[in-house]
Amino acid sequence: MRLKLFLGFSLLASSVLGCASPGQPFNQRGVAYFNQGRFDAAMREFHQAAARDPLNADAYYNIASIHHSDGRLGEADWNYSHCLALDPEHAKCNHARVVLLLEQGKRDEAYASIQRWRQLAPASPEPIVELAWLEKQLGRNEDSFNLLQNALEIEPRHPRALTELASHYEASNQTDRALALYQRALSYDPTQPELVAKVADLRGPSRDQNSSAIGTAPNSQHGTRDFRYGYR
Repeated sequence: MRLKLFLGFSLLASSVLGCASPGQPFNQRGVAYFNQGRFDAAMREFHQAAARDPLNADAYYNIASIHHSDGRLGEADWNYSHCLALDPEHAKCNHARVVLLLEQGKRDEAYASIQRWRQLAPASPEPIVELAWLEKQLGRNEDSFNLLQNALEIEPRHPRALTELASHYEASNQTDRALALYQRALSYDPTQPELVAKVADLRGPSRDQNSSAIGTAPNSQHGTRDFRYGYR
């Protein structure tokens, strides 16, 4: 079964604003085309971004993302790997490649990929949360829970860690605790439309919907996919 793929703060990545990258306009247009459902046009822009700026890790990540969603796994893996060669701590790409490896049954390689990330960024919560996700996918919920606690000791405001921890409580029918954590995650990053919907669902129709309007979904066909980083 194909795992749900969440690629970070949004499905695709735009180059950092303010950076004078010659590929940035192409990358941003590609994201806009993708959100309009114009996937071939998006891919052309991403290739242009990579051609104009061969060091643009986001461009290769975006190319890989479209290949991945189309089932062209070899092309996806090459572009994910190239993205990580340029930016080894690229959180979206690290997660996406782990998903790809699991889809191919390469569990050991998935673990090794995360461990390399941890060695590169020993003070970062990101690879710890990624490992927690992997443990959860493999049914090791206690290990996952403990890793998330460790990540939150490093960064108590980490939206992804909070969301995943909430999902553990939700799975064990501790709805109030789950809801509180989902709301905390939204307060730190409101641009998570799927999580906004989750909070509204857990609050139920009897609650005042106006008081729960923590975040606002962007006006995009696909929107962001932060909640998928919560690994539902």
